[in-house]
Amino acid sequence: MANGGLALSGTKADGRIVAVRRETISASDQSPSYFITFKFRDSIGDSHTISPKTSLPSYARYSVGDHVEVIYRPERPEYASLDAVDSVYAFPIVVCLIGGSLFMSAVFRSDEPEPA
Repeated sequence: MANGGLALSGTKADGRIVAVRRETISASDQSPSYFITFKFRDSIGDSHTISPKTSLPSYARYSVGDHVEVIYRPERPEYASLDAVDSVYAFPIVVCLIGGSLFMSAVFRSDEPEPA
């Protein structure tokens, strides 16, 4: 399930950032990538440590010890993400924007031939 599914069916929990790693992925692209690790307890009290495999520019704002809101699947807590717009809602927003653009271009498309 993509993170967009977490927004619809996920459970929220309080978490804490336990590591922030800054890397430059390639010599040609000097912009740094930020990777985080966070911990949270699920609804039955089990502790989980998650290190997302992706980097987001917004991860640069986090420091070790920061409190964060986590959203996770209760039946699979290893599928967890920070409950932030860019990490949970980005995919559904992009899909809606693209779909809306395609819809609007179809609705307002001119069926009249262009003058020669």
